[in-house]
Amino acid sequence: MTGEIVLTLGAGGAGELAVNLLIVLACAGLVASALHAVRISPIPGYLIAGALIGPGALGLVGESESIDGISSLAVVMLMFGIGLHLDVASIRSGARAMLVTGIASTLLSTFALAAIGVAVGMPAPTAVAAGAAVAMSSTAVVLQAIQQRRELHRGYGRLGFGVLIVQDLLVIAAMAAMPLLAAWLGGDGSEAAEALKVEESTSGVAASGGDAWWTVLLGGAARLGTVAAMIVVGRLLLPRALVALAKTAPVEVVLVVSAAIALGLAVVCGALGFSPELGAFIAGFLLSATPLRYQLGGQLAPLRDLFMAVLFTAVGLRLEFGAIADVWWAVILASGVVIALKSLFIGGSAWASGVPASTSAQTGLSLAQSGEFSLVLIAVAVAEGAMSEQWAQPLIAVVVATLLVTPALMAAGRWAWTGLHHAPMAPWVRAPSLADRPPVALTGDEPEGEAPEQPNVVIAGYGPVGRACADRLELLGVRVTIIELNTATVRRQLALGRSIIYGDITNAGVLESAGVPDADAVLLTVPDEEAMLRACQLCRRLAPSAFIAARAAVLSRGIVARELGADDVTVAEIATAASMADSVATALAERTGRKAPTSAPAEE
Repeated sequence: MTGEIVLTLGAGGAGELAVNLLIVLACAGLVASALHAVRISPIPGYLIAGALIGPGALGLVGESESIDGISSLAVVMLMFGIGLHLDVASIRSGARAMLVTGIASTLLSTFALAAIGVAVGMPAPTAVAAGAAVAMSSTAVVLQAIQQRRELHRGYGRLGFGVLIVQDLLVIAAMAAMPLLAAWLGGDGSEAAEALKVEESTSGVAASGGDAWWTVLLGGAARLGTVAAMIVVGRLLLPRALVALAKTAPVEVVLVVSAAIALGLAVVCGALGFSPELGAFIAGFLLSATPLRYQLGGQLAPLRDLFMAVLFTAVGLRLEFGAIADVWWAVILASGVVIALKSLFIGGSAWASGVPASTSAQTGLSLAQSGEFSLVLIAVAVAEGAMSEQWAQPLIAVVVATLLVTPALMAAGRWAWTGLHHAPMAPWVRAPSLADRPPVALTGDEPEGEAPEQPNVVIAGYGPVGRACADRLELLGVRVTIIELNTATVRRQLALGRSIIYGDITNAGVLESAGVPDADAVLLTVPDEEAMLRACQLCRRLAPSAFIAARAAVLSRGIVARELGADDVTVAEIATAASMADSVATALAERTGRKAPTSAPAEE
């Protein structure tokens, strides 16, 4: 009955896409909100919502090309965002440990899980595809949790971020390998398998002189050379072009052009035979060299989150409860095996590469779940013919199960970090990498002889008021980070060595990138009062304990700013009145010889 109602609405003019999106987003929001109450990430909620409204349950939404198109766009946007936030300088320290841990643990997890898959009856190519899929951890869930706890600067936060980046890059290789696994399996008539067969037969005709191998090698080299040239030229031209555009165009136009660049490179890479996701990642990486990266990341975040909700709900549509009802015990067992093996391989690889045991254990447990790219790889494997739905359904259930227990895994990781600080380093390691200071509970007191940390202040706006505040605070030894929307000012101050980022102060992503969650104080010095009020509310949410000072032109706006969380508001009309009154009082005192009264009563 419900399905008939939906079809009637679609036929009545609302349109299939609109009705499907309405159902998808409404159900995803409701289920994710319910899970949020028990501190579970939204992504498992989206998957469960998809399973509930899909053909295997209520049947409100079926297979839809439009939904699949939005899902593909979501993956492209996710890879673009990852490339945009890839700061080479921030991961340079400990890069060897990140690379070793990421590559070694992913390969070990892939082949160990593949061996288990073969043992339980999977065809070998399907087992390899399954192992590669569940070996990937959740970039979205883990980084969100780390950022919420403000631990990205810690050893496990930096190592985890580096390993996730390595895994995201390995996803591209795994996607490219799916047609080969399908061909190994024998294919199911997929275009990729047929193309491989045609290529093999064509190559066989001309193989007498080895020309086919040279043709394949030269073609591959030409494609790789094109991508390399695209990176070099793009790194030189795109940042300059985008900064020049930002000087004259509004921020919305810059966002549109950046999205066009991402989609353009995705199309180019697709035409060259690589995955479109690689092109999107390259676009993000190229634009990460600009001071606009934080603003772009903040602007894209809501759109990316919306698309991700559609992506994971669409994946959940393929999850049929009936298909896994008889093997629920196997799903639970497999989830435990995945978590155990990934914790062991990630933690062990990190420890072997020189990371302390405490940080290694915390990283291993935090990344032990499977993630969003696991679901993407499963979908690609099914589409290419490397995996059947018979195996895909339990695998999706395993991914959902591991995502559901991620909060517990991260809590266990914090316990492991505290309990393993006395564990020895690997015997072949001379100096530890990505080490944290032991907790105070183990050392007794804070280490002696360490100077107290400098106060950290974020100043929003670098006009005359912001500049004067920054100069005064820096003379007092305060670390100042500035947010400014004038590209010329940002480039000039960066050249002078100041900590300044380009962005809109009403963008939560920009405020987070500037360090507001860890700031001791935030100064809102912009003359735009609407922007000041929105930023005031955001800053209080991001930094509940920070001191927030703001400026306002009139008293009414100052009162609103105080209600939104400002601790102190300088109101221009009141400050002007006090200054003028003091000036007049001083002048009158000089003429009459009397002592000039002060604008504020003296303290007793």
